[in-house]
Amino acid sequence: MAQPKSKAAPAKPASPQPQAEPASAFEGNLSYHLSILSFLLGKATAEVYGAEDLTTHQWKVLSVICSYAPMPASGIMQWVTLDKSAISRAVRKLHTAGLIERRLSDSDARFSEILPTRKGRDSYRRMAESIQRLQASVLDGLPQEKVRDMFDAFSHMEAQLRRRFGAAG
Repeated sequence: MAQPKSKAAPAKPASPQPQAEPASAFEGNLSYHLSILSFLLGKATAEVYGAEDLTTHQWKVLSVICSYAPMPASGIMQWVTLDKSAISRAVRKLHTAGLIERRLSDSDARFSEILPTRKGRDSYRRMAESIQRLQASVLDGLPQEKVRDMFDAFSHMEAQLRRRFGAAG
């Protein structure tokens, strides 16, 4: 009498094995790493400007105004990656919140300039201090020389890409 054949357990599907070439290309992908860092830093900084009841766009615009004012709204574009309408909405909301003010330009009364109010400067100062602490914690343990080299590399890459796409990016 023949022995019944035992059923063999179904084979487990093989775990995908990373292929050497694509994995190394992925790990060395600057765009990927910068995207992840930008996302994570964005989440961390959102806690800071969110505590001041600001959106990402408002935070960016207020930062530029507090750093370079007085300036026309059109001047903000060279410092942020926002389109004109996003800047306009942020300026309007910052004005309504009492964080910025408009005044006629000293050099040409046909144009207005934007300046931070005392409330805007105080809010910006609090956020800037928090973000400096955040940055220090993220960079903790890196020697100052490496931090300088990293920022030099960022500046170099930005300049290269601005040349490629034109000054505005």
